[in-house]
Amino acid sequence: MNAGTRSVVVLPLDDRPVNTKDVLLAAQAASSQAILPPREMLPPRGVASDVAEIHNWLLSRADGTQDYVISINQLLFGGYVASRRTTSDIASVLGGLEVIAEIRKRAPESHISAHMTVMRTKDINDGGAEPEYWSDYGVSFGALSREIYRAEHGLTAEADSVRPEIPEAYVQDYLQRRLRLATVHYALISMVGDGIIDDLAFLVEDSTPQSLSSTERELIDLWISRLALGEKVQCLPGADEAGASFTMRAILRQRCIRPKVFVECSNPATLETVAQYEDVPLRNTVAQQLWMAGASEIDSAQDADLVLVIHPPAPTPHDWCRKPREEPAPADVAGTVSAIRSELELGRRVAVVDLAYANGSDPELVSALNDASLLYELSGYAGWNTAGNSIGSAVVQGCAATVGKDSTANVTQKHLLTRRVLDEGAYQADKRRRYLQAEIDPGDSEHLEAELIEVLGSLQSDFHKFELKPGSTKWPWLRAFEIDFDLQKRKSE
Repeated sequence: MNAGTRSVVVLPLDDRPVNTKDVLLAAQAASSQAILPPREMLPPRGVASDVAEIHNWLLSRADGTQDYVISINQLLFGGYVASRRTTSDIASVLGGLEVIAEIRKRAPESHISAHMTVMRTKDINDGGAEPEYWSDYGVSFGALSREIYRAEHGLTAEADSVRPEIPEAYVQDYLQRRLRLATVHYALISMVGDGIIDDLAFLVEDSTPQSLSSTERELIDLWISRLALGEKVQCLPGADEAGASFTMRAILRQRCIRPKVFVECSNPATLETVAQYEDVPLRNTVAQQLWMAGASEIDSAQDADLVLVIHPPAPTPHDWCRKPREEPAPADVAGTVSAIRSELELGRRVAVVDLAYANGSDPELVSALNDASLLYELSGYAGWNTAGNSIGSAVVQGCAATVGKDSTANVTQKHLLTRRVLDEGAYQADKRRRYLQAEIDPGDSEHLEAELIEVLGSLQSDFHKFELKPGSTKWPWLRAFEIDFDLQKRKSE
């Protein structure tokens, strides 16, 4: 870590690698340090953490020598899933915000960033990360969310016919949960206005243009506008990338650096479209994710510190997780590869956002870049979950590359790149489908590790500087959706 650089205390959304390990790596890639709670404080698989213990840990770090990135979902509810399932009364929930006020008193010169999700309305019958009744009524709740939005916006709606499909007690419970969270949203905006919180992001997790999430975003945006807080508060699509993004923002702010980013796409018109699981055009999401990471968009690649190449969405939407058996419509691989090659040949730093499909990368793009020996030359790559997740993750990697100057940082940048290629390029868009279909036991970590080792061996030779740490491959939440593994430099390197 550079002498004189303040560390960043990070309270993560939950224990998953994207919220913990990737944050630590991103800070290290920027020649800085992130400090997270001890692992035992963050229970796995969505179990709520001990909120009082989390509060005590945060306050123990409030000495004015560090900056802070705080997940409100974790601070008030004990995690991401716990915030969706909460039954706590609003008075006790709001009381937890006093922890941030106390940090401000103890560390008045520290910079405090906070982020919180706008609760999703998942439209499938799956109660794994929702209240149990979602297993039977998830599709109906998705429809109800849409119809309430339409009714509230003066559009033709059938809310009265959809609502009776769900037991009224469940409807009331669901709406009360959203009301509790919305109350916290407004309290947080007030704390920014009062100078307690410096930067605030509301992350609209899985959404659609016509949904309760979209209405809640509109109301948040209204208060941001009324209070003229747009420089400090944003509401944008995303969630899991937030910890890394705000950590990067803190690091760049400490160094008085704001990387200039040029956004390039072979099909610019697609940036005006709305991606799957989001409710605003991609161009908006790009601009807001740049804000979150502490970067700025410029109009010329010549003057840019980073070129963010966007691999555009395929003509027909596809989700590798929901429809693992289907083959998607092809995306514009040639155009994206050409843009990347041109920028790299001009000596520019390039990060790639792969938006061809949801919940996984475009295998054709990864293969083409690997065959052209361009993949390892990237300063960042992301193609996972939603567009907001991918955009934010690629921006963080690219920004880290602009400020991480020592040898450790450079190795960590490539470590992050290798993780992304193996996870999003190999597992999410290919290997995962067999585990989702239970052809292979989603607990057979030895089989998965062997598959990843094989993929790593097929990548261009520069990637062979890394190897999987034996026995580190696992499913952190014992489900096929996400994996974890550790990389280490080969002894010969």
